[in-house]
Amino acid sequence: MKHWVELTDEYTKTIRDNAYRKIRLRDGQEFRCIWIEREQCFYNYSIDIGFYMDEPDDRPTHILIG
Repeated sequence: MKHWVELTDEYTKTIRDNAYRKIRLRDGQEFRCIWIEREQCFYNYSIDIGFYMDEPDDRPTHILIG
């Protein structure tokens, strides 16, 4: 069963590099992105934007697992 979990810095250490994941932002928007470990960001090719974990106001808050 899929469910949302809080996306913490500790959790990002468990994500495989270049893995596609669905993320949720603070404002509730959801995006399917690829995790780029060396950049510490989730990148969305369709809108050409990265969501970086070191940007407190714009970083993703949750990730869909399961």
